Amino acid sequence: MGGVIPLCDGVETRMRRVGGTMESTGQESKGYRQRREERRRQEILLQAAYVLAEQGYHGVTLEAIASRLEMTKGSLYYYFPDKQEILSLVLKRGAQAAIDYITKAIDAEASPVDRLHQWVDAHIRFVCHEMPYSVTLLQTEAILDNPAHEEVEKMLHHYDKMLDRILEEGMAQGLFMTLPVRATRNFILGALNWVPRWYLEEGTLQLEELIAVYRGHILRLVGYRQINET
Repeated sequence: MGGVIPLCDGVETRMRRVGGTMESTGQESKGYRQRREERRRQEILLQAAYVLAEQGYHGVTLEAIASRLEMTKGSLYYYFPDKQEILSLVLKRGAQAAIDYITKAIDAEASPVDRLHQWVDAHIRFVCHEMPYSVTLLQTEAILDNPAHEEVEKMLHHYDKMLDRILEEGMAQGLFMTLPVRATRNFILGALNWVPRWYLEEGTLQLEELIAVYRGHILRLVGYRQINET
C-alpha cells in the first residue's frame, strides 16, 4: 500500500499546463527585464556622449553621467564595469556611424569630383545629425596611442583613408592639384568637424546651402577650378 498513487490524466494535464504557464511567464519577465536594462544602458551611453561633447574626454566623470540621469554613481556599475567601458562604447558608436554615413553616400563608380561632393555632403550630415556621438571625431588626441581605444583608432584610420583615396585618385587623374594628401585631408576634417559647434539649422543658412558652400570651398582647396579653367 506504500506505492505511488498515479494521477489521473486530467490532473497531469492541468499540472503541465500550470507549469508551462509559470515557465512562460518567467521567460517573459526575464525578457522584459533584459529589454529594460538594455534601454537603460543606451540612455547611459547617450548621456555619456553629451558629457563627452560638453566637457571633453578628460572631463567625463561617472558623477557627471549619473547626474544627468538622476542616478547614483554606484548605480552605473550595475550596467557597466567602469568609465573606460562607457567611453569606449560611445567612441565606437560614433566612429561606426561616421563610416556608415560615408559608405552609404559614396558611389564607387563616380568620378573623384562627384565622390568628393558625396563625401562632403555625408560628412556634414553626420556631424550635424548624429550629435552627440559625432563628437568622436574631435577626440583624436585622447584616442590615438591609447591601448583602450585601439579598435576605435583603427576605425577612424579607415575613415581617413576613405577620403585619402578620393584625393589620390583626383590627383592621379589630373582633376586636383598635387598636394600632400594627409595635410589636405586633415585640413578638410578640421574645418568640417567643427560645423555643429556653431551651425544652427533654425538659422538663416539652410543645411543644403551650407553643404553647397563647403563643397565649393573644398573644390577650390584641391585646385579643381584652377585646373579646369586653364
